[in-house]
Amino acid sequence: MCDPEKITPEFRTCWEKACLFSFRTFQNLLGFGDIVSWVDEYHVLNELPSAQALTERLEIKGQLPEKERRSRREHPFKARYVTLRV
Repeated sequence: MCDPEKITPEFRTCWEKACLFSFRTFQNLLGFGDIVSWVDEYHVLNELPSAQALTERLEIKGQLPEKERRSRREHPFKARYVTLRV
């Protein structure tokens, strides 16, 4: 875990480089004809977080599908706030 107050510009730069290196490395492990697919990733909360979530602070734009908020009719959970990566 990372203390949100310790996320300096230098840390963010180092984090982004490490994530992009890892992403490219695992992409290169795939052979022709291999299939990569995303599974549904829900974030389920009963209350909105008071501050931006740590995972969002360290996300790298464009590396993962975007999160979209779902209405109560669009998910099977009893929680008030649900997002889904699409």
